Amino acid sequence: MSSIIFYGTDQYTKKNLSYWLKSGYKPVCFSDSNERISDVRFPSTKNSIVESFEILPLPKAIAQYPDYEIWITGERSNWYNMREQLLAYGISLERIYHADCRIEPSPARWCQNLGQYFVIDAIEKRKYYYCCEKNKQLFISSGNIEKDIFEYNNICRKKIYDLQNGNPSSCDGCPSLRFGISPEEYPKLTRFNFSTGLIGGDTCNLKCIYCSYRQKLDSNHDENANEDNLFDILSYIDKMYNPAQLYISYNAGEITVSPYRDRILKLWKKTRWRGQILTNCVIYNQDIADLLGDELIDFNVSIDSGTRETYAKIKGADCYDKVVANLLKYSKANRRIALKYILLPGLNDNENDYNGFFRIATDIGANPVFLSWNYGDKAEMSANAVEAADRFISLGLYTGLNITVFSSNFPKTSRAIIDSLVTKNKLHSGVEK
Repeated sequence: MSSIIFYGTDQYTKKNLSYWLKSGYKPVCFSDSNERISDVRFPSTKNSIVESFEILPLPKAIAQYPDYEIWITGERSNWYNMREQLLAYGISLERIYHADCRIEPSPARWCQNLGQYFVIDAIEKRKYYYCCEKNKQLFISSGNIEKDIFEYNNICRKKIYDLQNGNPSSCDGCPSLRFGISPEEYPKLTRFNFSTGLIGGDTCNLKCIYCSYRQKLDSNHDENANEDNLFDILSYIDKMYNPAQLYISYNAGEITVSPYRDRILKLWKKTRWRGQILTNCVIYNQDIADLLGDELIDFNVSIDSGTRETYAKIKGADCYDKVVANLLKYSKANRRIALKYILLPGLNDNENDYNGFFRIATDIGANPVFLSWNYGDKAEMSANAVEAADRFISLGLYTGLNITVFSSNFPKTSRAIIDSLVTKNKLHSGVEK
């Protein structure tokens, strides 16, 4: 039998190590992508209830055990990124396995969002997406939320079956696909995303140059949309789902200027849903601060700049100082604020904006910082744009911040370059949700 090197030393590994050992799979050593790891054995010999193993740098491990197989021991949701790290080291695919599956990563595929992620959008007609990618994965509502969710579950199960059995699928080519066996045969629906045009009166108080929101509302808005479109769905969710198992994402316009703001936030505080609110922070709202303080919501703010002048050019309003003040105020309630930077070549790809942005991120303890791209811009990134992305990442890491790159928002023709930056800097490549 080949020498087994376990790759990964996270909590998932620690939790499952005894099971793998009892199953007869004993590694010769551990390795990890974190070059700064200080331990020399895993688990630490202190208070360890199982045998511990030497941790070796990957080059040393594969040199010491030339007949190696590398078994990824991290969570399956990290399988793809960990596999890419190994491939970047020059490890051949035939030597890479997952400790749970012990199979090659093909042809089975899975997606962490399919079957769990229900996107509700009412532009033109009320319609539902199966996942966060909105890759033509939609169906039109029947008008009855209970019937729609039943249909959604049936469609997702068929898609999951096709992916797991290597059948052709409409999901083929999606950057969210992962290789291996799905963690669950039938994932539970846990995430609802309320998107543009769901209720009459959706609005925003900024005019971001990359946003097509207003144009969509003006040209395609469903004239029959009203607050019942939202609250009949919220009432059904409240009745049928355990709030502790749900995640609600609200990005139907700017919530602080919505005519239904108070009703939405009152219901949120009553149900105590976990979730995410996207806001531009131009207006401070105490109800939102209360939800943040109670750790019921994640907070996602896209400021895309670090200077007042650039902010005004991108956002169409001179609100930079007010936004920064409100961010500092919200951060006193809870430092669960995520800051996003949409890279716009020629506008915000400069040192002044980078430094100003990271100064704000540090002051509010932003976690994480998201780097993204205007996904309406499909043109291949220029060499200068790639260099700007690399510089942003380097400055962010220098400040000690947690950086996540929304790789799937970058042009398809440039995604391999962005993925190489992610791998080089050992970052997390996320999907915008």
